Amino acid sequence: MKKVLISLLLAVLFLPVYATGSTEDTEKSSEPRVLVVSTWDYDVEALQEFLFTPFEEEHNVIIELDLGRDGDRYTKLLNEIDITEIDVFLATQATTQKGVKDGLFEKMNKSELENFDNLFDLAKNPNGTDYGIFYTVNRLKVAGKSENLPTTWEEIFADNSSKVAIPHMTTTFGPMVLYGAGDVSGDASANITTIENWVASGKVDAFVSTFSTRKAVINGEYDYALLPGYGYTPDLKWGDLDKVLLNGNAVNIVKGSKNKDLAMLFIDFLLSEEVQNESLDRGIDSPANMNVTFEADQELSKTNLASFPDAILTDIDLINENRAAWVTKWNELFTE
Repeated sequence: MKKVLISLLLAVLFLPVYATGSTEDTEKSSEPRVLVVSTWDYDVEALQEFLFTPFEEEHNVIIELDLGRDGDRYTKLLNEIDITEIDVFLATQATTQKGVKDGLFEKMNKSELENFDNLFDLAKNPNGTDYGIFYTVNRLKVAGKSENLPTTWEEIFADNSSKVAIPHMTTTFGPMVLYGAGDVSGDASANITTIENWVASGKVDAFVSTFSTRKAVINGEYDYALLPGYGYTPDLKWGDLDKVLLNGNAVNIVKGSKNKDLAMLFIDFLLSEEVQNESLDRGIDSPANMNVTFEADQELSKTNLASFPDAILTDIDLINENRAAWVTKWNELFTE
């Protein structure tokens, strides 16, 4: 009898401890997790409305942002990779490729993304099958005040009378001018010679800022300029050349992230038709999701990949290997 009473007493004594532990576990599981996203510092308020906040609410997450130019953010990530809390990193294709080479990103099983099959092929593996997915793209266009803008690259390199502005090699779109001069391989010597001869006989400047150059064209300082499509404004005429050249921004998971599952969910949401369509409608980014529908006027300012099946994506490894030498050459060509 005494043994039975002792057993019952022990059962009662241990019951509260078990119950208390269960309550604590429940409370812990309801606490939001933190996902750190590194991205540019523009359009943040709009992105908060249709990207960050909806994701936070759906997945019980708090998103913290690491903001700035991708080059600056990349340097910081490279120096702090062993201690960083960043989970998701958004950058240009070139910066992303440097990150792949430097081992800063996790491999992704892209088949786990519900929206992966909805992407244009060009956007799926711009940095290889394991890394980098384009969530947006841009193309290089010609912009000026005249109705008679050049329509081919051959016309541009034969034009010795117009005042022209082209992207400096230090910019994202600088290497694309080499592709306009012909097929690029090796150190692109033949392409550089074409541009060198054009610059020597013409009136060509290299620019760093898309927006200040656009203003200069509007003010009549240049007859036309080669500008990224994201710089579109209706006060200039914008046209495409016979060879359409593209660049994109990619998204990756940072090496050692403790939130890989959340990072994958965030990337999938970023690539969704819902988010991509909202971004297009707000004039922020061109979609990589092929299910997004364009209105006619939206193709002026954003890139519909369906309209450019022969568009060229540059060889990013070749560019990264040669850019330093090309920058030196550009500095020689465009230093007065």
